[in-house]
Amino acid sequence: MIPDFIGFDVLMGNNKINPKDIFSFVNKKIIMSRWDDTISTTWVHSLTSDREFLCLLENQYLIFYSKKFDLYFFYSLDIEFNDTDFKNKILKLTKNNFVHILISHSTFCYELIEFLSEVDIKNLKHSLLFPTADPFLDTRPFNLKLYKKLSYIFSSTNIVKDLNVWDGITWFGDTWLENNINKIYIDHKYSLAYYYFKFGLNFIQKGENLIEISNKKDKVFLYSKINSKSNRYIAINMALNSNKIYEKVFSKEDIFFDYRNADNYHTPFIIDYNICKFNLIMETNQPSNDDNEKDYEKENIFLSEKTLKGLMVDTPCYILLKPQTYKTLKEYGFYLLNSEFEDGEYDFSNYERFCQWLKNCTDIEFNEMFERAFEKSRKNKELVETYIYSDKEKEINLLINS
Repeated sequence: MIPDFIGFDVLMGNNKINPKDIFSFVNKKIIMSRWDDTISTTWVHSLTSDREFLCLLENQYLIFYSKKFDLYFFYSLDIEFNDTDFKNKILKLTKNNFVHILISHSTFCYELIEFLSEVDIKNLKHSLLFPTADPFLDTRPFNLKLYKKLSYIFSSTNIVKDLNVWDGITWFGDTWLENNINKIYIDHKYSLAYYYFKFGLNFIQKGENLIEISNKKDKVFLYSKINSKSNRYIAINMALNSNKIYEKVFSKEDIFFDYRNADNYHTPFIIDYNICKFNLIMETNQPSNDDNEKDYEKENIFLSEKTLKGLMVDTPCYILLKPQTYKTLKEYGFYLLNSEFEDGEYDFSNYERFCQWLKNCTDIEFNEMFERAFEKSRKNKELVETYIYSDKEKEINLLINS
């Protein structure tokens, strides 16, 4: 089904050019993604800060333009990959122009990749996107061996070799990642931008923090899911033993709507994370001494929406995360309360010192830490949004100069 975009051009400021002129383009650079591929469209639309709406073409393409990079963005509204008309449009565009298609692992991506893997058009390239906070293995969510024509993979997490065996046969050897390292570009901030738009923070959080609670509780707000057999269970109990944790009460109504639409339940963090003087956040990947932990769990570095929400408020946050992930955040310039408890290499002992401090500190020491850390924390949100609304020149140059 084609989305109803009647009046879209009016809302965006009317067509800047005659849509019929699009197929007379010559020597243009075009980046394309599917409109229903939300992951790709969000990533592509965040590449430049000066993009402007150009026109709506035949109710099938939303077209934007960046003057700074002389670059066109095509968002296809309706694509059937066995549709001759679509293929003819691609052939027509690529006859005199360069087109790079971005694809994620969302709706119907495999059909599109299959189509692009079969055609042999010099001016048509395609790349994979993986800007979400999940482990990326070389067999999952894509079996990378099958996609030999890929230009690049843009990922927010390390791509790790999958040692699993399928039907007694290893999918492919140990050298794929090493042989294709020139195709892989990793930026852990991709996931921060993805969740920023997914949860609508651009509508309610852009710029200065709107929520300021002057009488913050002398407590720690704890955000975490829990499994009684996990290391996180141990970590949460350590925090609870400090008697400094603020307990939020959930109503049956809260639980109902959480099950109905879990994404909506991310919104309360705007209030929750400002209630107390400190936040304690448990990231998906945490420090662990478990020798049986899978290799890919040890090696994957990613930043989920948990970390993003901690960076989007002024309240100082302690985020329990992997040493490699903590080091990455520090390299990006972010401040975490973790740094106040460093003693050599960062590991789980840092968290133990934090919990011990919570248990033993006086009210004066608690408030002095808050005042000191609050000023440092205020820079985090600015750093996040500076990145999100910046020009991604590295990615753009790779895409248009393939």
